[in-house]
Amino acid sequence: MSCWHGNLPAECGSLSVYLRLLALTMKVLIPTSSWETAWFTTALIISAYLFLQPASYGRFHATNRYTLTVPGKAGWFIQELVSPICFLLSFFSDPEQVQRQADIKLFSLGTVACICWTLHYFNRVFVYTYRAPHMSPTRIEIVLAAILFNLVNGTWNGAVARKYAERSIWEYDKRASLCCGIALFLWGMYVNIISDNELMRLRRQKVPCQQGSVTLSNGRKYFIPEENMHRFVSCANYFGEIVEWTGYALFMDGETAAVGFWVWTLANLVPRAVQTNKWYRRTFGEKYPKNRKAVIPFVL
Repeated sequence: MSCWHGNLPAECGSLSVYLRLLALTMKVLIPTSSWETAWFTTALIISAYLFLQPASYGRFHATNRYTLTVPGKAGWFIQELVSPICFLLSFFSDPEQVQRQADIKLFSLGTVACICWTLHYFNRVFVYTYRAPHMSPTRIEIVLAAILFNLVNGTWNGAVARKYAERSIWEYDKRASLCCGIALFLWGMYVNIISDNELMRLRRQKVPCQQGSVTLSNGRKYFIPEENMHRFVSCANYFGEIVEWTGYALFMDGETAAVGFWVWTLANLVPRAVQTNKWYRRTFGEKYPKNRKAVIPFVL
């Protein structure tokens, strides 16, 4: 897809608005630290690129004879496992706290962050990988890029969470943001899981269903999802994940590491969702609901 083609005004408009939103977020929230600025700027650049060229995995998987790939499930498992390992190592082995023998309180903001992170990645690494009926091969460079991202992101967020592990949540003076953030995180995780469950159920389906189906040249059959948040957006699982990390950034009181993960989540998933929505419309034509958005209900 290219924004210089005259027949794509909608996608170009979405790209422009979305990139302005990300740029505004960066201007308001990121500090002056050069490496942190580079971290956010990289997210913006990659997001713009992904709007124009979707990452080659899943339904957009494409290879040639010179492309190195890894099995889909193996690549996913390895790249996602890096994040919780790095988070937990960073959380439990911070040199400053260990040196002064600081105690981790059971009911602290840091332990809440640790529990949320672990829950999310336990589902992604183990449950999702085990239950997914099929995952297309993934190009090796995508797996390596994901590993690098998760290495930095997991380590950074684990260290930040450790700073909040010595103070009880009952002493936390921003109870409203804490409660709202946790509620958003849990609801987003719920939406993500039930949306994935629907997609898995449809992939296992062998016969056409009411909403229609198509069989592509590779023999894979696709159906139109219709339940829960899929009534409003094409990528309800992405919407759920965006809500999760919005909640996480909220209850972490806008810490740069948490906001950074939220921005990177948008940078990766929003372009992917726009491409997926376009793919659904191209593949199913008039059968696909005209008013269904890509990832944010009623907005985008």
